[in-house]
Amino acid sequence: MIGSESEVPVLLLTTLAIAGEVLRNDTNTSDQYDSSDQVAWLAFPECAVSVLTAAAGDLPMDVGTVYVYLGSNTGNQDGTSTLAEVGIQLLDAGAEPQNGPMDWGPEAFSLTVSSQGLNALSLVDETNGWAPLAYTTGSIAVWVCPPDETTGESWPRTSSRDTSGIVIDVESPSAGNYLWSASEMVPLSNYVSGSWIIRAGAEGGTGIDTGGDTGNDTGNGNDSGTDSGDNDTDGDALLSVSSVTPAEALFGEPVSVVILGTGFEQGLQVYIGGLSVSSLSLSGTTAVTATSPSALPAGVHDLVVQSPGGESSTLVGAFTVTDGECGCTSASAPMLAWLATAGVLLLRRRRPE
Repeated sequence: MIGSESEVPVLLLTTLAIAGEVLRNDTNTSDQYDSSDQVAWLAFPECAVSVLTAAAGDLPMDVGTVYVYLGSNTGNQDGTSTLAEVGIQLLDAGAEPQNGPMDWGPEAFSLTVSSQGLNALSLVDETNGWAPLAYTTGSIAVWVCPPDETTGESWPRTSSRDTSGIVIDVESPSAGNYLWSASEMVPLSNYVSGSWIIRAGAEGGTGIDTGGDTGNDTGNGNDSGTDSGDNDTDGDALLSVSSVTPAEALFGEPVSVVILGTGFEQGLQVYIGGLSVSSLSLSGTTAVTATSPSALPAGVHDLVVQSPGGESSTLVGAFTVTDGECGCTSASAPMLAWLATAGVLLLRRRRPE
């Protein structure tokens, strides 16, 4: 079921520039939600699926982030959170995605409806055993699915005029975009022209370092020099994030924070809970000051820093937003189940007519 509200006035998004290797189908480079975009509200067990293909010269790469644009058609749903399941399949060149086992996930994420930017979902979590997906050939299919309504979560969060859902860039080519519905993989163009705003962020290549670094990469992830221990001989420190102070805020009350780490440089991007911080100011290569996002829901959130070159570092569970009325964080929603047939094929129950 796809619904859209393209005629209702909407809030413009602030620009979110994503640095580094980002695989995308959409052409919405400004990441602004405007009258040419549409919000599609999906009902479990429907899923939005985007097939993304890297240039052969950019492979191999490690896919470490999925970006999802979950918007509100008037902006009045901003700040609400919902669950979503994310999974990724490796595909042969030219192959269509199939309902079957995932090569990464599926895993449940908390997404925020926001007119301030995309959700940046880290696929790296050592505590839970999540690691980047090694992508070496062909294409990848990124699945984003709304939760089972029995969990108490649903898309859309809606009134007579306010709806929220995954955003379609209607001015982009539809190729490689699908809706999984009623146990069938249906091209998105059967419903509306355009592309899901679903993207995949990649770390550097997975090539082998042969020794001391010459400062130049061969383009396929293989370094042509030698590296002297933990230090890069061209003088660039590795990007890392070590702390954020303060580490908590009240719901709806952004705070000024100091973030410490190494390898910071001009053009650094910082996300808390998948939302971009504001008023970012660099203090050398080891510290930045910024203001936490005002739309963060109550709960525990990861902090991600990303360099202009695409390198990223994550501090898991670094920032907590508490409900000012009860002094508590939102309880973790139950993990959503993707049932399997014979241990491999995913099942989806059909929504009653």
